[in-house]
Amino acid sequence: LARFYNATYLGQDVRVVSLLKAVSEPNMNGMAEIRVAETEEARVRMARGLMADTLLRLGMLALGALVMVWFAVSAALRPLERLRTAVEERHPADLRALPVVQVQRELSPLVRALNHFTERLRGQFERQAQFIADAAHELRTPLAAL
Repeated sequence: LARFYNATYLGQDVRVVSLLKAVSEPNMNGMAEIRVAETEEARVRMARGLMADTLLRLGMLALGALVMVWFAVSAALRPLERLRTAVEERHPADLRALPVVQVQRELSPLVRALNHFTERLRGQFERQAQFIADAAHELRTPLAAL
């Protein structure tokens, strides 16, 4: 069983591990105690080195993960960007349906909803134009009789 403790050796603080080991030699039998010590300064230096190395590796890992996430999100949002561009570049009077085949499966419901909306809007404009044409005809008929 290993035992850890702090001690002072030659005026320096050390951390010691002590281990009892059975010895079985032809002319020697019994237990031997093995002690290994390291100065506190060396332990702190080693711990700081390990900490710096770990932080450097974690920083590089985080940076790499950030770059990969950036590319993944950019790639995932590219179809949405194309859809936005297609909508922005349209003339206000262009009420044709957006092509559903050019978008990802996740965006298809949005494109269908936009197409349904533009279809309703186009129908509304057609009804409005028909109403105006009918009203103009009704107004012209009595004036023509005079």
